[in-house]
Amino acid sequence: MISLFAVIICPLLVMAVPAPAPTSPPTRTFQKRDLASAFSSAVAALPSDVFHHVLSGTLDLPGGDEVQKELGLNDTQVSQLPLSFLDIPTYGNWTGTVWNLRIHGAAYKQAMPSNDTLDSTANKFISNIPMSSYNQSMYDQSRNMSGAFYVIPQGNVTLGIQGYINGTEVLNVTYPFMTTEVGEVEGLVQVNTSDLVKPGAGKLVPQPVKLYSNNTLLSNSTGYLVSDNGTTAIFDIDDILRFTQIYVPKAGLDNSFAYPFRPWDNMPEVLANWAKTDPTTHFHYLTTTPEQFTRIYMDFIFKYYPLGSFDIRPFNFTTVDQTFSIRRVNLIRVFETFPQRKFVLVADTSNSDRQRSGHESPLQHHWIQEFG
Repeated sequence: MISLFAVIICPLLVMAVPAPAPTSPPTRTFQKRDLASAFSSAVAALPSDVFHHVLSGTLDLPGGDEVQKELGLNDTQVSQLPLSFLDIPTYGNWTGTVWNLRIHGAAYKQAMPSNDTLDSTANKFISNIPMSSYNQSMYDQSRNMSGAFYVIPQGNVTLGIQGYINGTEVLNVTYPFMTTEVGEVEGLVQVNTSDLVKPGAGKLVPQPVKLYSNNTLLSNSTGYLVSDNGTTAIFDIDDILRFTQIYVPKAGLDNSFAYPFRPWDNMPEVLANWAKTDPTTHFHYLTTTPEQFTRIYMDFIFKYYPLGSFDIRPFNFTTVDQTFSIRRVNLIRVFETFPQRKFVLVADTSNSDRQRSGHESPLQHHWIQEFG
């Protein structure tokens, strides 16, 4: 079951998917726990709750201190690990004179445990598939997912940010704020117009800016300069673009921790045709999955779907809305950033955040629904 709404009527393909069973809203626990207790509480929640917690971001994932303790690393050993930065693909808007490009990411160090430890962690989330039956792609998937738990956030890090278009530098700034206690940074930087950077008035093809963070590993992504007019298509990932089966918790866990991510039905073809028909479309992808899993989701999306920006659940939950209504927070920010654009939102009809955000938007919108 999919629901769609647009700020004005747009030609859309409406597809039916199975309806997820209704569940009670989860409650986030803010008390710190060690790695073992975090995993044991997750396992205790099987089969009905844990998958919803993992992909909604309400599972109390272990922090850097817990990871360090679990792996027996001292401060000296952690200091010797290379610094990495998760650059999340973002969007920028035209102000009339300059571009404001959103920067969002997190500094961290990857504490990679042994394969045995990764397998043991992944096995806690997998229902009835013995690891002895795994092929190599299944081992890779389970270890990539479980490895995402073992990150040590790096606070108080100063980042230099560089941006390139066609190999030519168009941005080089030191971000004025250091990373937060949980390693996160989020804000705006300005990109001036030039021979390579066009003004953003009108309906234009989004301009990609390749972004790098200095002195870090794994630190490249793309920011998209999105003109003030045109269409932004916003897609939920799980069970819209990715075959997940959140509504069947055991299957949902297996489809995340055992089987490699796979696209939903013919959605890659649908979006490819859309991008070909209207290359000015800005594609934006939304998930409430915790930030630790972002890179895995990005790799999947950009393998099968048009390039575009991302919104995810941040490490740093500073408000009630960020904790319990992150879709709503992210959607309203997009609406307010691009008040003249048309929006097409694609999500299953059980997603109350999407529907409420559409009604709260000051823009005109129409609902298009099909129930299957």
